[in-house]
Amino acid sequence: MAAFYATIAAAIVVGAGLDFTPLDPIKALIWSAIINGVAGMPIVAMIALLTSRKVVTRDFHLNEIAVCTGLARDRGHGGCSDRHVCDFGELTDERQA
Repeated sequence: MAAFYATIAAAIVVGAGLDFTPLDPIKALIWSAIINGVAGMPIVAMIALLTSRKVVTRDFHLNEIAVCTGLARDRGHGGCSDRHVCDFGELTDERQA
């Protein structure tokens, strides 16, 4: 519990310290959004791949529909209508046959 409050306190101190720098907050906000957009999709894809494997998650793993829905939502699509979006090797019907 102490680590949580230490993290909050450190964020407040860093935020207050940035107020005294010549850093433009709007430019910092734009750059943080760009970095988030570039780094977000590979991280979500890796998590989706890991949670779909029984070796990694043992008792709880995501099925093909959950993985495709999550990745399609993250890509900005409404659903997983394209089979190529969901082509993860052992998860698709074509590769199991």
